[in-house]
Amino acid sequence: MHCPISYLSLSIHSVLIMMMLSPCAQAKVQFSYKVPDGFGDEQLNDDVKYIINFHGKILPDFARFSPVKKSYDFDSERYRSSGIGETDIELLKELLSSLASKQCLKGCDYTFKGQYISLDKTQRIINIRDASQDYFIPETHLGFVHSHSLDLGHASNDYTAFNAHGNGWLGLPFQSFGYVNWFSNYNKYHGNVNRSADISSWHFQKNFQSTYLRAGKQNSIDYQSGAVSTMLSPGFDKFITWGSQTHMLDTQGRRPLVLYTSDEGNFEIYRSGRLILKRPAVLGRNELDLNDLPGGYYTAEIRLVDRTGRTIHSEIKEISNINFNQYSEGLAWHLTYGKALEDGDALIEGALSKGFNAFYLNSEFLTGNRGRWASELNATRPGELFQFAVSPAIGVLSGERGVGGYASLSINRSDFGTLTASKYLNNDISWFYRANASTSFYYGRNIGNALVSYNFTQYSGNSRHQIDTQWSHKLKQTFITFSTGVQKGGVFSSDDNYGIYFNASFSFPEITASLNSSWSNGHSQISGDIKKDWQDYQGVTSLGVSASHINNQNNLNGYASREGTRGDVTLNLGKNSRATTFDANYRGMLAANEKGIALGRYSTSGSAMLVDTPQIDAFEYGFDVEGSPVGNNGLYSVPVSLYQSIPFAKVNTRQSSWDMNVEIPAYIFKAHPGQVYYTQAKVNVMAQYSGFLKDKAGRPVVGCMDEVKECSFNNGLFSITSQKPLTSITVRKQNNTWKCDLTRAKKSIYRCEKV
Repeated sequence: MHCPISYLSLSIHSVLIMMMLSPCAQAKVQFSYKVPDGFGDEQLNDDVKYIINFHGKILPDFARFSPVKKSYDFDSERYRSSGIGETDIELLKELLSSLASKQCLKGCDYTFKGQYISLDKTQRIINIRDASQDYFIPETHLGFVHSHSLDLGHASNDYTAFNAHGNGWLGLPFQSFGYVNWFSNYNKYHGNVNRSADISSWHFQKNFQSTYLRAGKQNSIDYQSGAVSTMLSPGFDKFITWGSQTHMLDTQGRRPLVLYTSDEGNFEIYRSGRLILKRPAVLGRNELDLNDLPGGYYTAEIRLVDRTGRTIHSEIKEISNINFNQYSEGLAWHLTYGKALEDGDALIEGALSKGFNAFYLNSEFLTGNRGRWASELNATRPGELFQFAVSPAIGVLSGERGVGGYASLSINRSDFGTLTASKYLNNDISWFYRANASTSFYYGRNIGNALVSYNFTQYSGNSRHQIDTQWSHKLKQTFITFSTGVQKGGVFSSDDNYGIYFNASFSFPEITASLNSSWSNGHSQISGDIKKDWQDYQGVTSLGVSASHINNQNNLNGYASREGTRGDVTLNLGKNSRATTFDANYRGMLAANEKGIALGRYSTSGSAMLVDTPQIDAFEYGFDVEGSPVGNNGLYSVPVSLYQSIPFAKVNTRQSSWDMNVEIPAYIFKAHPGQVYYTQAKVNVMAQYSGFLKDKAGRPVVGCMDEVKECSFNNGLFSITSQKPLTSITVRKQNNTWKCDLTRAKKSIYRCEKV
């Protein structure tokens, strides 16, 4: 074989000799790259720790990847000293050695030796369970979680109102818990007094491997949003239920209920004569979160009440808060026997939900005394059609009185917008279920920076049309949002009446302002508001004032609010021609276990974390844990979604001038109702200081600092980094010594005093 040699290569003796030794081989040049320090497998994996959840129990030490063994390893002695048996330790070693870390880029799931193994590199957790078991059984202990809301209103015209409600979960050993829902309402208006208080619902529940057993009292008003998958949602004065654990897979997103009003005050939503929600109302457009309302399909009365206790307007509205595809996979079922809440008659109820390849099915039946019965079957098939996200649902109801049904449809695509429509027939099918016919239609689409929407609802012969436009504009440091719309019927009185509204909000740094106006019944109303916010490391404090001219009456109101680590508080003090008014509201949560007790922000969840934060000298800090604020040097309560797994809690810091690293190992797997998990936050701070050191006369301070190995320049300029916050530094040069204060700086100038 002839191997050509270039003239250039002839001049390179080393290459020529190599080619002569291998005349018929293709020339190969091999390059060897050295891996830079800190980037090898060993260095990269040294600090990567994985929580091990073994058969539902969080093990006492992390697993780490060993580059030498090419597998995950752990401290066997620590496991033994913590009571882990030798058989389990040997099984763990064998299972972890089977994990192919390099092939699992983000994680992997597989079965090995009868064990189901899941590696999640993002969450840094290794789950191991018996492959024959469908669910984990986490360890549970004594704990208490209670969320509550308190409202107080008073006016000088003989009006007083007090409303309170709460949800409490008592965590117990052996995967069991207790639940209670209570309320207390008091209203006095011009000498007429109305009061009501009760323990509305309560039950005890024991969770097994794949089923649960529950007994107690259940009011249908207390069903949580998203927990109802059919229109049938009976109440029981006493009951016992046996069901599957598939409810652990439930998740819910935010869904708004849009209301419009031509007056200010509070929205009070009543169901079966009981107040279930109270929220402030402003002129024009208002949004309420459906997740704050009970689940199910029911009739609600929405009252608009001003601060003097006068009911300005009241309307009846059908609330459809049903989660048709409640469980995304698996089979969910339950069977209940008890006494009906209405008359105490015996009642049997059963429900089943199942996902198939083509659709998802929910079914429920009720049977009682005197030939009374009801049943429902609905199906939905969320999917994609021609790049449209489509979610149709259809349901059929039947009972001793007849047959009824309903249908709904949701269509969404970014360039098309969102369309939803529903039709409910006159479903007076049984003694157990009676509902009026209703129709709703919504279409909204983004056009440029504006969202334009049309909404139509019809119920009991009353109809409402709404056309709404919202758009935003940013101008330097100002963010402006406008919304305007027109409505026929509904809140603006009769079906023949029209209403128009306009809302504008302006956001400046630390200051927000709004202008709201509406027109209806031949009258115009206008209101304005300005508010200043002060944000600190543990929340936001706001002070504001609002004024309005409504129905030829002037109103002035001042308010203060605090959204912080211990809950949210709002205070209002107002004055108009009728009365002087006062409002106060508190919403919060309390969580307790053997480690301590702490307040937090309101949550409908039944589980929480107690986050213990360290004290760092001369340094105040704060950050968000799973979306809830915590501060420094304290014990804070943070809500956790039920049955959620959190190996390491999500943290967002609120520091701008410090480099702060926070790690919170939560060790939570399938957060159980009533459980309160204690965790200690690990906080590392890298403090940075820069500016000019000057004495009282404004002369530069030049020298070297005792605390760090740095010196200032001739003009006093310095820049230092410390592994802990500093209150002051000592600067020395020859026989001169200065003490410089680092806690206060004006225009980057730090003042120093000569020692």
